[in-house]
Amino acid sequence: MSLPLLSPRQANARVAEGAKLIDIRDADEYAREHIPAARSVPLDTLPGALNALAGDTVIFHCQSGARTSGNAERLAQAAAPAEAFVVEGGFRAGSWRGCQPSKTSPSRCR
Repeated sequence: MSLPLLSPRQANARVAEGAKLIDIRDADEYAREHIPAARSVPLDTLPGALNALAGDTVIFHCQSGARTSGNAERLAQAAAPAEAFVVEGGFRAGSWRGCQPSKTSPSRCR
């Protein structure tokens, strides 16, 4: 199973429209650096910690995309019944540099 991929720019636009951006990295990774709009929900706390509802859009990201793709079925179950996506490439490699999701600046990704 896989979840649909979104580029950081696409994810940023969805967050501006109300999507929930979920950082599944460990708490210490999140504490060192994170996307301001992201909520920390470490992978080992799923599926119980998410509480997504029908009609919600949930976008997951990790460091490089490996954890999200390797756990797609688990993430889909955690997000159900919401619509779920994964950020292509995750947080690493500059994919979010210059990208600050916010309701007032939906297209600030380079």
